[in-house]
Amino acid sequence: MLSGHNIQNILQQLQDKLNKISETSAKISEILEVLNVKPNAFAVKLGYPRSQTIYDILNGKSLPSFDFFYRILSSEYSEIINIEYIISGKGKALKQKAEKTTDKDNFLELNMIRDLSAENALLKKELEEVKGKKNQPTRKLYGNNVAEP
Repeated sequence: MLSGHNIQNILQQLQDKLNKISETSAKISEILEVLNVKPNAFAVKLGYPRSQTIYDILNGKSLPSFDFFYRILSSEYSEIINIEYIISGKGKALKQKAEKTTDKDNFLELNMIRDLSAENALLKKELEEVKGKKNQPTRKLYGNNVAEP
């Protein structure tokens, strides 16, 4: 049988756990806000097939798991996010000042790189064609007939 003292201890432990979950959710929300990253994009960058894990943490349904922290340490965020801050509240949210970028900025950058690469390939191909034509005799078109020089 539980005594009044035991029930109070259990309730206090539950309250402490709820506070910890709430604090952790707030810290991760803060980090995402500072990085200007949406939960879906964050989940993708951490390699989650679905963003539900991130939403569960942000909504206070669960604490981050070992896997969550491992994914951060294995991602592009490893040099930016201070895991100690998430766990204990010590230090600052970010290890270094991160530039505030948007997913749209990253998308535009990748598209620009892809476009420049494609343009570069086309220019190389055209250059090779021009070089090849310099070495070939020119043909003149007369009506439907081609006259060789």
